[in-house]
Amino acid sequence: MIIVDPVTIAVGPSATREPEELREPDLATAVARARTLPGPVRLLLEDGIHVLSRTIALDARDAGLTVAARNPAAAEIRSSWSPEAIVETRDEHGRVWVATLPADVRRELEVDGTAAVIARSPEAGYHRVAHAESVDFARGFDALFAGDGHFAYTPGSIPALPVPHEVDVIVPHFWVQERARVTEVDPATATIGFEPPSIFALRDEKPDTFARFALENVRDAFRNPGQFYVDETGTSPWVRWSSGPEPGRRTLLYRPKDGERLGAVSLRLPRLASAFRLSDDEPVTGFTVQGVRFGGFAAPRELTATPPFHVSEDARLTRDGYATSPQGAPEVPATIELGVARDARIQDCVFDGVGGWAVGATGGASDVSIERCTVLSPGAGAFVTRLSTHAHGADVSRQAVLRLSVRDNVIRKPGRRFPHAPAIFLQDAAEAVVEGNTITGTNYSGISLGWSWGFDANPSRDNTVVRNTIDDVGSGVLSDLGGIYTLGSQPGSRIVGNRISRVRTAHYGAWGIYLDEGSSHILIAGNTCHDLEEHALNIHYGAHLEIRDNTFAFGALGLLSVSRPDRSADIAVVGNTFLTSGRPVYTGRAESCVLDAPIVAHGNRVWDITGQPVVAADLEPDGTVRDRSAGWRERGNDTDAFLAQPPAGQEHDREPTHDHESEDASCSSI
Repeated sequence: MIIVDPVTIAVGPSATREPEELREPDLATAVARARTLPGPVRLLLEDGIHVLSRTIALDARDAGLTVAARNPAAAEIRSSWSPEAIVETRDEHGRVWVATLPADVRRELEVDGTAAVIARSPEAGYHRVAHAESVDFARGFDALFAGDGHFAYTPGSIPALPVPHEVDVIVPHFWVQERARVTEVDPATATIGFEPPSIFALRDEKPDTFARFALENVRDAFRNPGQFYVDETGTSPWVRWSSGPEPGRRTLLYRPKDGERLGAVSLRLPRLASAFRLSDDEPVTGFTVQGVRFGGFAAPRELTATPPFHVSEDARLTRDGYATSPQGAPEVPATIELGVARDARIQDCVFDGVGGWAVGATGGASDVSIERCTVLSPGAGAFVTRLSTHAHGADVSRQAVLRLSVRDNVIRKPGRRFPHAPAIFLQDAAEAVVEGNTITGTNYSGISLGWSWGFDANPSRDNTVVRNTIDDVGSGVLSDLGGIYTLGSQPGSRIVGNRISRVRTAHYGAWGIYLDEGSSHILIAGNTCHDLEEHALNIHYGAHLEIRDNTFAFGALGLLSVSRPDRSADIAVVGNTFLTSGRPVYTGRAESCVLDAPIVAHGNRVWDITGQPVVAADLEPDGTVRDRSAGWRERGNDTDAFLAQPPAGQEHDREPTHDHESEDASCSSI
């Protein structure tokens, strides 16, 4: 092997007092210079802030390029803009700062490095849609993809919207959040129109209930210190009262907190979605980023998810675009877009409050390593692999991202703006290793693998999710989620040695490990899942699953469930430890009896701190627990289970929440 030492170019920060002829080149200039040099080039960022005015596009000519901080995390790449002229005025609610905004600045504001709150209605919680024509409650999930661009609201429930198009409507329901621009408001009929339309019907997960919604950037909700509002037309009264911006120009308004004074605090707004964008058409090889801090990037307001999405409902999705994709927010841009890179490394970086994903890659990329990074409050998640660009046509095969390594990263509070983004989302990946990551405070799932509903062959295979710590999953905004989530057949994949705790939901579906439709050929071993609003493990339907040597504890509904036993096969449950407090170990429902689950279970250990273990039961809609333990054993399951008391001192850690009703050994009484 011949190792060629890279050429090093020092890159100076954007703010400097050096004479121009003595300054080191800025980042964009240094990248252009690197292309003229032979061999690999290393750009060494000096301490300070490096401001980008445009995204740096890289292609095959940039092979071997390294961007590194001279001192880890002391060099920061930003795209943010700060107003030079701010004036202060007052109204009945207090002080207001006013500044003209350029057209390309995004609607996110940092005040001394802390995110400000956009004016919102309601200030907390949600309004409720009063009616939507496209909703058909009788058809249930069969009508889920009946999206809409209009709904009726309860008269008097929302403030006046004098400039509708500057307002965004947000609809969290099921497992996504829809975000769209309001186009019209008719107070006479109490209706709102918006674009792009929602992808799902404007209903909630609860039966016969319309969706929740909130409005962002609402002029009449701009009342409290720490809030901001963007006057897109420059027609608000604050502009007229101030001596600053000219009327008719886009304007930022901010209500300072006590103690904040003009000139003593910094206001910054992002300009770009991405710092680096590598080609999706030709691989850039050997691209590396080391020790750099990123901030001041944000997704554009006008963000549309474009079909086809490679879901069975694609034929029904005839609009040009929708407010979101069916799951996971892959359409949101990343700060570093790796495209189809080969041998790329993102190491020891910090992404603090970026507005989309931190790092994204496209199907066809290979040998990508993301290690020891810290991702704090991103607008979407931390890391995403997307469907290959070749897969955007309806009949073209998909490619996986090959040999991705995501190791030893810290991810805190992902999904700030797009709460339906998992912390780590691998749509199509093969031979990936997701290991040793710490994930806390998610709005949706922690780690999500796969993009195929059912048993059909797909690119996902041989992926390993090992020794991750995932805590505080789901904020109660969305439903149908898990600490680790899988979708579709994934031969050779393993979920091993992870620790998952505190999973909650808006209305349904809060599981430690969630094996969704068609999850198959997966080993789940040595994991610890505890303190869940529903179960430690849920199998929607799947086949050829081995569940062994796990510790599952304190699921509010039970520990292991199979939602569709009629579509499942070959599930082995061996050598696990189950710890519960008056809840069943295995559960079914009235329409899917636990005794029909294709489970072979033996060698498991059961502790119930109430001293009255229920091994298997069906859960009725009213909360009644129908004991099926006798029938479970008659089928040969857990006949050797060791039913024991927990260790001393744990006898009263939990209290049972439901009474049990004993039933006969069959499901015939249902």
